Amino acid sequence: DRYTQELRRRLPFVPWAPVHFGSALKPDSVAQVFPLLDRVAASFTGRIPTGKLNKFLQELLVIHPLPVRKGRPGKATLSAYITQVSTKPPAFALFVGHPENVTANYLKLLENRLRGSFEFPGTPLRILVRKK
Repeated sequence: DRYTQELRRRLPFVPWAPVHFGSALKPDSVAQVFPLLDRVAASFTGRIPTGKLNKFLQELLVIHPLPVRKGRPGKATLSAYITQVSTKPPAFALFVGHPENVTANYLKLLENRLRGSFEFPGTPLRILVRKK
C-alpha cells in the first residue's frame, strides 16, 4: 500500500525489514508484533547447514555462473562453495577462485536468492568473498 511504499522509499538501506502497522487503540494489532519479532530473532540467530547452502549455490551457479576473469577468455566458472561463518547477523563466506571478479551486482543477486530460499525476515545478511 501507499504507506509501505513511502517507508521503503525513505529507508532504502533496509529493504529486508518487515513492516507492521498497528494502533495502540487496538490491542490485537499490537499483539501481532510479537510473533513477527520471534521470526526475526530466529532468523538473526539461526544457522543453515553447509550442505544445504552448497546445494543452493550449485543450483544458482547453473543459472547465474560467476563472472569470467577479466581479460581472460574462457568459460564462466561453476566452482565455488559457501558456508555460514557466524550469526547475529548471519554471515556467509563465499569461496571462489578469483574473488576480485565477484561484483556487487552478483553479491546482491546471491543475497536476494538466499533470502528467497531461506527465511531471513528483518535480518541483514553479510556475504564475505574469499579465495579458494
